[in-house]
Amino acid sequence: MHALLARTTAAAALASLAMANGCYSYLPASAGPISSESTTRLYLTSNGSAGLAPVLGPDVLTVDGHVIAATDSTLQLSVTALGRQNRDADRWAGEPVVIPRTYVHRLAVRQLDRSRTAVAALMAVGGILVLRSLVGGSADGVTGTTGGGTSPGQ
Repeated sequence: MHALLARTTAAAALASLAMANGCYSYLPASAGPISSESTTRLYLTSNGSAGLAPVLGPDVLTVDGHVIAATDSTLQLSVTALGRQNRDADRWAGEPVVIPRTYVHRLAVRQLDRSRTAVAALMAVGGILVLRSLVGGSADGVTGTTGGGTSPGQ
């Protein structure tokens, strides 16, 4: 029963890590310089989507990646994902793409959402406690011994 408890606790911990990893949101970028360490999402204009179609393919709405270089007129991104109209996101492997700023409607930076992360963590801890009480409660009477009687050799 102890092994079941350990496996259940490990599974719950992994699930909580997965939930916490998903607790990010894209917030409008500040007026300051864009950090190359943060994941950036560019929301393209309709002209931007059409103009970048030869490079990115059709119907691109968003471009996710890390900023490699930035000038007054362009952003160069190491692209990690594309959001397309009426389709799932396409994953990219960091290919560099230069995007004119006139093609960008809005720029956002991926940041940890503290309130969603706190809620997810509290739910995970609560789930672990419930699982432990359920598994632990059913195992209280099971100790691995045969109860009364004598041990062999007596």
